[in-house]
Amino acid sequence: MAATVSQLVDMRCVLGITAASKGQRSDGTIFVNVQLDVASSSSSASQQEDGSAATETVVLELTIPQFYNMLSEFEEAKMALRTADH
Repeated sequence: MAATVSQLVDMRCVLGITAASKGQRSDGTIFVNVQLDVASSSSSASQQEDGSAATETVVLELTIPQFYNMLSEFEEAKMALRTADH
């Protein structure tokens, strides 16, 4: 099966912290909410009515270590693309 490659259009990150509740004792856990806007892979939805590329939003909730790992992978991909471009 072939892998699908999408173009990252935008990325937004918001830090959050959990609060205690009666049903859950784990409070103070820090997380990162990441929203990735990627170009739509569907050929039928490749453009919006205004002519701009259609995007799909992917939402992730990551721990701090997971977030740093994702950033590291993005940096590795960026370097690989720069190397391949030269």
